[in-house]
Amino acid sequence: MLSIIKNSENLIILIHEIYGVNSFIKDTANRFVMDGYDVVCPDLCGLKNPFDYNDEETAYRYFFDNVGFDMGTDIVLNLAKQFESDYKRIFLVGFSVGATIAWLCSESGPFSGVICCYGSRIRDYAYISPSCPSLLIFPSHEKSFNIKNFVSGFKKSSVKVHVLKGNHGFADSYSNEYNKDSAVKAFDLIKGFIE
Repeated sequence: MLSIIKNSENLIILIHEIYGVNSFIKDTANRFVMDGYDVVCPDLCGLKNPFDYNDEETAYRYFFDNVGFDMGTDIVLNLAKQFESDYKRIFLVGFSVGATIAWLCSESGPFSGVICCYGSRIRDYAYISPSCPSLLIFPSHEKSFNIKNFVSGFKKSSVKVHVLKGNHGFADSYSNEYNKDSAVKAFDLIKGFIE
C-alpha cells in the first residue's frame, strides 16, 4: 500500500487503474499531499511491480481474474473503516477500474465525496445512488460505449458529470492518451470538489 501520512484532517483514498500503483498514481498521490491531504492507495493487485502500459491486455485479465470489482470494493470500504475515526473528511478518488470501484463504494461508507475519472464500467452500475456528493469525469471518446448517450440520460441530484476532450486515460501523463489541457481541467475540477 502506498501511504503518505502528514497528519492532515482530510484523507484521500486513491484507487489505481488495472496497472497497479505506478508512476502516475504515485505522482497523483504526491499532488494531493502537496494540497494538504493525507493519501493512502491500496495495492489491489498485490504486485511487486506494476504492469507496463504495453501489457494492457495482461493487466486487464489479471485485474478481473484476481481482484474484480467486488473484492476491490470490499478492500476500499474496509480501509475507509480503519481510518474513519482519524479524519474529519475522507474522499475517494479513482481512475478507470478504480473509478468504478469508487462509484460502487459511494452508496455506503464514511465518505465526504467520491471522484471517478473515466470509469467506463460505471455504465453497468448507473442504478447506484451515492450517499455523498460525487463527481464523474469522462473522456469525450470511449472505445467501449457512447459517452454522449450515457451522460445525456444520467441524472442524479448529488452527482456532477463532466466530459473532457480526449480518450480514456487522458489525465495520465505517462499514457499515450494523455491530453494536457483536459488533465489540467480534470485536476482543477477535483481540487474544487474536495476543497
